[in-house]
Amino acid sequence: MEVPDNQLDAGQPLYHEFGLKSDSPEIDFGQLPPELRQEVARPLIQLHYFARYFLKHTPDDAKAPYYEAGNLAAQLRNNRALRELADFFGDYNEWIRELGVNQRRYTAIRAEEMDFNKMVADKTVETGIFSKGITPGYFRDELTKAVGKATLSNPTENEALRWVVKAFEEATSEILDKKLQYS
Repeated sequence: MEVPDNQLDAGQPLYHEFGLKSDSPEIDFGQLPPELRQEVARPLIQLHYFARYFLKHTPDDAKAPYYEAGNLAAQLRNNRALRELADFFGDYNEWIRELGVNQRRYTAIRAEEMDFNKMVADKTVETGIFSKGITPGYFRDELTKAVGKATLSNPTENEALRWVVKAFEEATSEILDKKLQYS
């Protein structure tokens, strides 16, 4: 994927080998070489958390400060870009499920798991009496911190989309650092 266009042989297929740590039928982030794991695991986990929270929990957050600051009630109802993002996340979830049923299964992210603490196969968040780990409430608080005092007033569709993506990028980064402790 990192081969520049001008180095691709026009019309001729290129073959590249890719090595995993073991010949297992299940592939998770631990199977990847360390440098590749650093490059792909964190962004994929952030994307998965974003998709899961956005689809499953954002509609229930009507009273949350981040939700009100972004006027998300109106934005989610009227913004074509945010509706397309929700559609994309639906397709993404389907894709993750499909990868999990291939002969060589991608199991790094548990597609059907609803508990944020258990979504990443090679890193479970420890929970106990004093810490529930990554809960929807904790996620909501991180989103509120991420937006701070920034509010949306009469944004274009793309400005609202960028605002939402930025909030989730910052919140998921903090969640990975503080709770999942994934680097």
